[in-house]
Order: sequence, then C-alpha cells, then structure tokens
Amino acid sequence: MANIVREDNENLTAVITVNLAKADYEPAVKKELNSLRKTTNLKGFRKGMVPVSYLKKLYGNEVLSKNLNDLINKELYTYIEDNKLETLGQPMPIPVENQDIDINKLIDFSFKFELGLAPKIEIKGLDDSTSLPVHTIKVNKKLVDQEIKTWRKRIGKQSNPEDVGEEDVLTVNAVEFDGDKPKEGGVEKEIKMAVDLLKNKKLAKELLKLKKGDSFSLNIFELEDNKPEFIKKQILGVPVETEVNETFTATITDVERRELGTPSISQFKNAFGQDVFEKYFKDETIDEDPELDENGEPIVTEEEQKKVLAALSKKLKEDLAKYYEVSAERRMFKKLQERLTELNDFELPDEFLKRWLEAANDKVSKEEIEKEYVNFAKDLKWNLLKGKFCKELGVEVSGDDVVASFRQNIMQYFGGQVDGDRLDQLTQTVMEDKSAVEKRYQEMVSEKLFPAIKEKITLTEETISWEDFDELQKE
Repeated sequence: MANIVREDNENLTAVITVNLAKADYEPAVKKELNSLRKTTNLKGFRKGMVPVSYLKKLYGNEVLSKNLNDLINKELYTYIEDNKLETLGQPMPIPVENQDIDINKLIDFSFKFELGLAPKIEIKGLDDSTSLPVHTIKVNKKLVDQEIKTWRKRIGKQSNPEDVGEEDVLTVNAVEFDGDKPKEGGVEKEIKMAVDLLKNKKLAKELLKLKKGDSFSLNIFELEDNKPEFIKKQILGVPVETEVNETFTATITDVERRELGTPSISQFKNAFGQDVFEKYFKDETIDEDPELDENGEPIVTEEEQKKVLAALSKKLKEDLAKYYEVSAERRMFKKLQERLTELNDFELPDEFLKRWLEAANDKVSKEEIEKEYVNFAKDLKWNLLKGKFCKELGVEVSGDDVVASFRQNIMQYFGGQVDGDRLDQLTQTVMEDKSAVEKRYQEMVSEKLFPAIKEKITLTEETISWEDFDELQKE
C-alpha cells in the first residue's frame, strides 16, 4: 500500500507525495506481462511461448508506466475522498528528478502533486439583514402605443428609398478612423441603425439631409444609449477589452422604410395564432372573401380597426407586464448574487488555478488566461457559494431531475407527439453533451435556490416606471 504525505501551504494549496515501494506495483506489472505472454502472437514464436524477457524488451516500459499511473491515480483520489478534501481544478503533477521508468531497474518511486484547496466559507447574509428591492414596473399607454406602432410597421409594406426619413433603418458600412484616415487594423463592420433611436439627436437630424451612398462621421458610442462594452460586443462584434476609437466613418448602403400596416382581425390572427385570436375575438369571424381596394388589398373598416387596436392594446399590455415582471425578477436575482458574493468574499488559490487553466487549455496563451481569469474567478466563487447555500437551505437537484427536465423539453418541442423509445433515444443523445447537462443542472439549481433565499431575506416593494427600470438595466 502506498505511503502518502500531505504538506499544506499558506496559499490554499497542498503538496501530496505518493510514495510507491517496488512491492506496491511489481506484482501487477508481472501479472500483466504474463497475460501478454498468453495472448501475444509474434513471428518465430508459438502462441503463448514468447519469453517474458522479450516481452519486457518490447512492451515493458509501457506496461510499467500504465500500472504506475493507474496505481497513483487510485491512491491519490482515494486519499482525497477519504480525507474529504475540497479541491479546485485538478491535481497538478510536480516533476521529480532521477526517476526514470525502466522495466529492468525497478525502484521505489515518489510522485508529487499540487492541489488547489477550496477555502473554508462561513456563509453570511441569509437573514433579514440582507435587504433588496422588488420592482413592480408600471406599463403605461405611451409604451403600449410604441409597441402597437412597432407591430403595425412589422405588418406594413417595406420600401427602400434613396432618401433618409426620421423613422428609417439604415444599413451602413462603418469604418474605424484614426485622425483623418482609416485606422490600420481597425474595426470595419456593416451595422444597422434606427434613425429615431440614435443617442445623438443632432446626428439624427443631419441624417435627414443624406441619401443612399452618402458618408458621415459617427461617434460609435453615441449609436445607442448603452454602455461602451455593449456597443463593442453587440454592435461591433469585438471583445469588450478591445481598444476602439470613438470616431467612425459610415457609408449608407441601404435605407429601409416601413409603412404602418392596417390592423385587421386577419392580421391579428396571423401574428398571434388561433388560441390568442379566440381569447380576444370570441364572437368574431374572419371574412374569407373580403372586398378589395384598387391595389387588390382587403378593405378594413374603421370599426374593425378599432376592435383590433383595442384587442392589440390589451394583448401587448399583458405581454409587456409579463416581460417586465420576468426582467425585474432576473435583475433582483442578479443583484442578490452580487450582494451575497460581496458579503461572502474570500480568497482563491489564484496562481495555482492560472497554472491549471494553462495546462488544461494548451491552445490558450498565458496572456489570454490572465485576461480572462477575473471572470473565471468570479464564476468559481459564486459556484462555491451556491453549493454552500444549497447545503444550508436543503436545495437539491439530482441527476434524475436533469434527465426529467430534458425529457420534458423534448416533449414540448414535439408538441407531446413522440413515442417512448424515440423519447429515450433523443434524451440519451442530449445527455451526451456534458456541457449542456452541466448548464441545465446549474440552471435548475438556481431555479430552486433563489426562491429559497428570498424566504430568508428582506424584500422591499418598489413601484417604478418602465423608463426608470430601463435606466436601471443599463447599470
């Protein structure tokens, strides 16, 4: 049996030394070589009659390495499990000098591994001293009217004029500039911009004087009322840490204009489906042979338009209320995570974890790991805290729960029309994606954990406008 020595360091790491005497591994090596002798076919020898000495020459070091690795891993992970060590990452081997793998010179071996240890965490904040606002968002007529206008544009006719209107959507080729010339190696991106949504209202007015093919100077960070990080990632498609000059030259390559579509019962049904149609138009029928105008379009009476706009107002108000309810809860959970992480701050074995990440991702440079480590450490800290909170609050998600969740998703995707064997096969295929399984597991943990935490802390109700909430979302 191996002799194992543990030496703890001050930086949340430990060195484990696995000492293997010759007697610990030699029997297994001899047994495997004898097994090879019985099954190996080599020219010049009868089956089962190859000399062990010859097999040692051909395969000895390979057999020795395999048995040593198997025994080391068994002893190391048994020690970790028996001693209930909470480790981070994977054990990192430490080179030991003068230990050649030689089947003809069996010696006592010592193998060293560095472990990253999880910190001891005494959780805080799971009581009424932790206070968070719960926002109820007011959805007013202004917002509903905006959504109705957007919906009517969606069903309206599109044209592509040469001139620019105040509600047009422009496609532009945006080129990053350095002074009075394009920046060498700079960003060049085709982007869409809605004239009426531009943060720079002065520029929006100037655009009305332009036409397709014209160019103009643009401060890219005034494209939308969002943070520079959002502009870089979502608009320009570059990493947030990329240095980007604010000045771009944009050339208009297309102008998209949409008329307001006529709100008809038929359009409402097409947009929202039969079930929603029946909810808002219980006693209405759609005229299958409507009178047509001079352009061949169905004529919609003012009375019908009023009915549709009334139904549309109710439908969109309900949708917006639900959207903001979900958004408010999502924001509250995000703030709760930030608050609990702040209250339960702790150290990690940073240098060990960086070395482990570098070893585990051989195609990623040391510089890239250094750059991404802050986010990695943030996620790791939250996952460690999440485990502690789950244990404290009795929140559990089993493997069977995850399987059941995938099965339910598959059933919903096929509208419940999938037989048992096919369902089993599809579930098994999905479960083979380990990253998808881990992602779903973490989602299910959060779905159970956050409501349990809400029961322990103080929640204060605040009613605010949708405009104010949208501003909060930009923080």
